[in-house]
Amino acid sequence: MKISARVDYGLQAILEIAAAERDMQRVKADEISEKHGIPMKFLESILSDLKRAGLIEGHRGNAGGYNLRKPSEEIVIADVVRAIDGPLASVRGLAPEKATYKGQIAGLTKVWIATRVALREVLEEMSLADILNDEIPTSIAKKLSNKEAWRRRA
Repeated sequence: MKISARVDYGLQAILEIAAAERDMQRVKADEISEKHGIPMKFLESILSDLKRAGLIEGHRGNAGGYNLRKPSEEIVIADVVRAIDGPLASVRGLAPEKATYKGQIAGLTKVWIATRVALREVLEEMSLADILNDEIPTSIAKKLSNKEAWRRRA
């Protein structure tokens, strides 16, 4: 899975918003942009996606900025990925179950569906609050305990 810059920046932004909210604050886009080195126009586009998805809301004025539309415990990483890049897994733009093959390679559809399941197992389990609290759910911690998880394969 390739994680786009939009998703990476979007997660950084929404986590900053969630962290500020813990302190009963709102965070401004320019603060996020400066802190994380995210180009402002790019960030504004990402924040617009997050607003359209109902994950955040913006406020104008001196006390303006962004805040979450629901508690950080209720927003999972998959919500952010879907808001910014669309479905977690697709094959040639199709849902994995719609990617069908003939003959001896018909089983490839199952590989794509299993891949989507694996992504969901992690991205739908981890909330913004989990990340901010550095609390990894047990099922994910088990995956991380395997030293091979930390090694990139070419």
